[in-house]
Amino acid sequence: MKRRFRNPFGSEGVGREIDEELQDHIARRAEALMRKGRSEAQAWAEARARFGDIDEVTDACRTIQVRRRRRMTRSVGWDQIRQDLRYGVRSLTRRPVFAIVALVTLALGMGGTTAVFSLVNSVLLRPYPFQGGDQVRLVQRTEDGESSSANAPMIAAWRNDSRLWSAVAGFSQAQVALAASPAATPRRVEGWRITHEVFGMISAPMTLGGGFGPDAEREGAEPVLVISHDVWVRDLQSDPNAIGRLIEVNGSPARVVGVLGEGFDLSPAMPAFLAPLVLTEAQWANTGGYYLAALGQLSPVADAGEATRELAALAQGISGSSESVQAPPVRSTLTDPIRTPLLLLLGAVALVLAIGCVNVANLLLAQGTQRTRELAVRAAIGAGRGRVTRQLLAESLLLGLIGALLALPVAVATLEALVRIAPPEIPRLNDAAIDPTALLFTLATGLVTALLFGLAPAIRGSRAAPAEVLKEGGKALGRGRRDWLRDGLVAAEVALSLTLLVGAALLLRSAANLSSVDRGFEENVLTAQMSVPYQIVPEISGAIGTFEAIRDRMEGLPGVQAAAFTSRAPLAGNDFGLPIVRTGDEAIAERGEGVGAAMRIVSPGYFDAMGIRLRAGRPFEASDDAVGAETVIINEELARRLGIEGDPAGTRITAVGGDFRRTEDEYRSWAVVGVVQSSRTYGLREEASPELFFTPRAIPEAPWYWIGRELMLVLRSETDPQGVVAGLRRIVNETAPGLPLYDVRTMEERVVESLALERMVQTLLTALGLLAALLAGGGIYGVVSYFVSRRIPEMGLRIALGASGAGVAGLVVRQSLAPVVVGLVVGGAASIFATRQLANLLYAVAPGDPVSLLAAMAMVLMVSTVSAWLPARRAARVDPMEALGSD
Repeated sequence: MKRRFRNPFGSEGVGREIDEELQDHIARRAEALMRKGRSEAQAWAEARARFGDIDEVTDACRTIQVRRRRRMTRSVGWDQIRQDLRYGVRSLTRRPVFAIVALVTLALGMGGTTAVFSLVNSVLLRPYPFQGGDQVRLVQRTEDGESSSANAPMIAAWRNDSRLWSAVAGFSQAQVALAASPAATPRRVEGWRITHEVFGMISAPMTLGGGFGPDAEREGAEPVLVISHDVWVRDLQSDPNAIGRLIEVNGSPARVVGVLGEGFDLSPAMPAFLAPLVLTEAQWANTGGYYLAALGQLSPVADAGEATRELAALAQGISGSSESVQAPPVRSTLTDPIRTPLLLLLGAVALVLAIGCVNVANLLLAQGTQRTRELAVRAAIGAGRGRVTRQLLAESLLLGLIGALLALPVAVATLEALVRIAPPEIPRLNDAAIDPTALLFTLATGLVTALLFGLAPAIRGSRAAPAEVLKEGGKALGRGRRDWLRDGLVAAEVALSLTLLVGAALLLRSAANLSSVDRGFEENVLTAQMSVPYQIVPEISGAIGTFEAIRDRMEGLPGVQAAAFTSRAPLAGNDFGLPIVRTGDEAIAERGEGVGAAMRIVSPGYFDAMGIRLRAGRPFEASDDAVGAETVIINEELARRLGIEGDPAGTRITAVGGDFRRTEDEYRSWAVVGVVQSSRTYGLREEASPELFFTPRAIPEAPWYWIGRELMLVLRSETDPQGVVAGLRRIVNETAPGLPLYDVRTMEERVVESLALERMVQTLLTALGLLAALLAGGGIYGVVSYFVSRRIPEMGLRIALGASGAGVAGLVVRQSLAPVVVGLVVGGAASIFATRQLANLLYAVAPGDPVSLLAAMAMVLMVSTVSAWLPARRAARVDPMEALGSD
C-alpha cells in the first residue's frame, strides 16, 4: 500500500537505493583490504576514509538520480501523449462520418461564439478613452424622466461654481460643410463644438498637433479645428504638414491645430472634428435656449449622488424652477442601449455550442459502446483505467482543437455578417476583429468543450469489465437496458433548443406587431437633409428663401406629387420643445405642469407630402407663412392632452419659454387652425408624442440657431422615390452651389433603420433557434439509430413472434420520445425565466406568451418525431431470420 502512494519524484526510495549501493561499494573495498592483510576493523576504517564524506556523496548521488528519474518520467509521459494523439488521429480517420459531423458541429458552435464574443469585447469590454474612467459623466437635465439639454448659463455655472467636480465641459453636436480648399467640393460632416476642458477628460492620442485652449473660445478668435484621422486621410491626403493648414468650414476658413489618432473612438458616430464652442455674451446669458450638453469629471473624493444634487441646485438657481439632473458614466450611456441585446446573442450562441457539445458527447458515447471490445482488450493486457481514460480524452482533445481551428474562418465570416447587419449606433462596431484576445478565447473554448463532451464518454469507456465484455464478444453488453446518461443528454439538448426557439418566436411575434403599427405617415416618401450656414447666407430670410426655391423646383420634377421641407421628419427624434398650455393657463406652465411638446418648422404642403392626414380644421395656407403670423397646427396627441376636442377653431395656445416671449411679461400665443394625425417621433415602439407645427417665418429666430439651419427636404413621388434622387441633387447644385445634400433616404429605409437592432437580434436568434432544433434532431437521430442497431435481434424476435412493423416502429418512437418530453417540460419552464431578458426588445407581447411557447414546443416535437421515426422505420423492416442469426 505504501508503494502505491509513494511519490515517484521523491527522494525516499532513491535514497535507500543509493545507501545500499554505497554500502556495497565500501564493503567490497574492505574485503579487498582484508585480503591484503588488514584486520577487519582496519579494513572498514580505511575503506570509509578512502571513500570520503559519505553524506556529501549520498546527497550528490540522490540529486542526480532524482533528476534522472524525473527526466525519464517526463519522457515516458510525452511519449504516451504522442502515442495517444497519434492513435486518436488514426481512430478519427477510421470513422470519417463521425469525425466530419462532430467537427462541423463544433466549428459552427465555436465560430459563432467567437464572433459574438469579438463584438462584445470591442463594444463592452475594452476600455473607452476617458482619463478618469467612470468618473467622467454625461451631465443632463431631465424632464418627465427623459434626458434634456441645458442652456448656456447652466453650463457656465457648472463650469465655474461646482465644488465636487474636477472639471465640467459644455458641448453640442454640429453639422458643417467641410472642404479641403475653396475649390474643393464640400461634404457634410458631423462633429462636436466643445469647451477646452474636454481634452483633459478624454485620452485622445494625436497623430499631429494637439488640442486648443480657452483663448480659442473667445468671441472673435480665429476659428480652429481638431480633425479626425479619417478627415486627415480622406480630405487632406494624410498631409504631414496639416497643422496650420486652412480648410473651409461652411464656406469660411478654419485653421487645423490637431489630428486625432486613428484609434480614437468616442461615440457610435466618430466625430469628424472637434471645434471650440464659441458663444456671444448674449448667448451665455440666454436662459431660454436649451441646446447644450455637458461632460463632467467627478473629484476623486466626491460622492456621485451629492455631486449630481449640487449641479441640480446650480441649475435651479438659473431657471428659478425645480430642476433635476442625472450624470451617468459616459461609458454606460454609450453601451447600455445595446448591452442586453449583445449579451443575449452571446448567451444564445453559447447555448448552441452547448447543444453541439451534447451532440458530440452522445456520438462519443455511442462510439465508445461500439469500441467496448477494443477497450476491454486494452484493459486485459495491462492498461489501467487512468490510461484508458487518458486515451479517450486525447481523442476528445483532438476534436476540440481541430474544431477550434476550423472555427476561425467561421468566426471571421460570422463577424463580417454581424457588422453588416448591425445598426450603426453600436459604438466601435467597425473595430470588432478576430484579435489575439478572440484567438485565446477560441482556444480556451476548444479546450473547455473538449473536456465537456469528452469526460463522460471517457469515464464510461474506462469502466467496462474486461471479463464480461470478452465473454459476450463485445456485442450483447447493455442490450435492453435504458441508457440514462444518453437520455439525459437528449433531454438537455431539447430543453436548450426549446429555450432558443421560444425567444425567436417571441421576437417574430413582436416584429409582426410592429409591422401593423399605424406609422402616421407614408413610407413612399424621399427625404434628404441640407443646411444653409450663416457664413454663406447671413439672414434667416435668405436661408428660408433658399429652401423655398429648392422646394419649388422639386415640385416640377417628373412624377413628384408633392414637395416640402421640415426641421425634423417622423422617427428622427426631437429638435426642441417647450411647455404648451391653452392661452390663459400660463401659470400652470410656470409651475411645471404644461404639456411638453416637440416643435416643428414645416413649409405649407408638408402634411400632403408626408401623407399625414388632417383630422380637423385646415392645413397651412400661404398667408400663414409670414412674419408675425399667429397660426399653428397641432397633432392629435397634443390636442388630447390640452383637451381640445373637435373643431379647433377659436382655440389659442401659448408656448412658455424665454425665446417665445412677446414682451418681458407676455408670452407668444397662436391660434390653432388644424389638428393632424399623430406620427411616431422616436421610433415605432414609442407612442406618439405631442407636436406642434410652425411655418418657417412665423417662428422666432432663436430656434433656427438651435437646429443649425438644417432642414429636411421631403417629396412624394408616383413612382420609386429613388428615381428622382439625381434630379434633386441637380436642383440643389444649381440653386445652392457648394451646399452638400446628405442623408438621402426614403421613409421606408428610415423605418427599417429604426428597427435595425431588434431585427439583428431577431434574425440571429431565429437562425440560432433553427440551428439548435436541427442539432437536437440530429442528436436524437444518432441516438435512436444506435439504439436500433443494438436491438436488432430483439426487433427480429418481436417480428418473428407476430409483432407488426408499424408496432415495432411505434415502440421505438415512443421510447425515443420519452427524454424529449422531459426536455420539453424542463425547457418550457426554463424559457419562461430566460426570455424575461427579452422584455425590452418585445412589442405588444409578453415574455411568457403561451402562443410562442406552444409553437416552439410543436416545432421541437415535430423535429424530434421525424428524427426518431427515420431509424424506427428501419427497425420495422428487420428480417427476423437475419436478425436472429446475427446473434
